[in-house]
Amino acid sequence: MLGLVVLIELSRLSLLFLKGVKAEEKIAGALREWAVEPSPFISVVVPCKDEERNIPETVRSILASDYENFELILVNDRSSDKTLEIMESLAREDSRVRVLSVEFLPEGWTGKTHALHQAAEQARGDVLVFTDADVLWSPD
Repeated sequence: MLGLVVLIELSRLSLLFLKGVKAEEKIAGALREWAVEPSPFISVVVPCKDEERNIPETVRSILASDYENFELILVNDRSSDKTLEIMESLAREDSRVRVLSVEFLPEGWTGKTHALHQAAEQARGDVLVFTDADVLWSPD
């Protein structure tokens, strides 16, 4: 009886192993295809509220990325400091940067969520990446 149980368990594990190998082959195939195709266009979204101290360095760190196929959407979320002016200046320096400005907050929304939603509506990327205005990115 024990031998039969061991044989059944070995058969089951063999099937699982074969399924895993097939899954790995599918994943490897998809990765090979992706490596040949152009890299996806990415929309990087940065919501900003009163971030005049952080936004220049954050934007420059994103723009220094070794990944080239992206746009950077900066969303001014009703800032009371010079955030919008700084963002517009940064946009003039690099054509990958777009600036959106949220003037009012609709009822039922929180500021950051609404800013992200506004950017997602206008993003052109195949992939959306959301980050904060006080995050520094490494080039890779």
